[in-house]
Amino acid sequence: MRSIVMFFDLMIFGFDPVGRKLLTKEMWEKKLENVNIPKEDMNKIVMNFLVTEGYVDTAEKFKIESGTKPDIYYARNAERMEIKKGVECGEFEGVVKKIFNLIPNVMDSFPELIVNLQNMITMELVHSRKFTEAGNFAMKELAPLAEALPMHVF
Repeated sequence: MRSIVMFFDLMIFGFDPVGRKLLTKEMWEKKLENVNIPKEDMNKIVMNFLVTEGYVDTAEKFKIESGTKPDIYYARNAERMEIKKGVECGEFEGVVKKIFNLIPNVMDSFPELIVNLQNMITMELVHSRKFTEAGNFAMKELAPLAEALPMHVF
């Protein structure tokens, strides 16, 4: 019964059960008509997208055509894209090695990143049913991190 009342409120009055106003597609499009995004801001958004997604050549051409400089330094974008691909493919051990090669003092600056990657390695080993390897890896790699950075482990 409660769900019927909630649905009724939503359909008739445009409110969800906690009183927030919901927007229909038409309402959203009408609001967007009144928004003016400066061309410079839009160019920055496009440039940052091109760089972060690895389209460096296109970003270079866009920089020349629009005069927009990237907010993100992309000289090492090939390495960054390798790391991104490694994360997406679950190759976390390789990712950790690449990160340490690029940023040797990463533990000082971003300890939670390494802890999260080490956790992912352990989880991938468990997922692959390599329980002994997972246990050994956790004892060798995660245990020292847990002692040094207890607030970042799990």
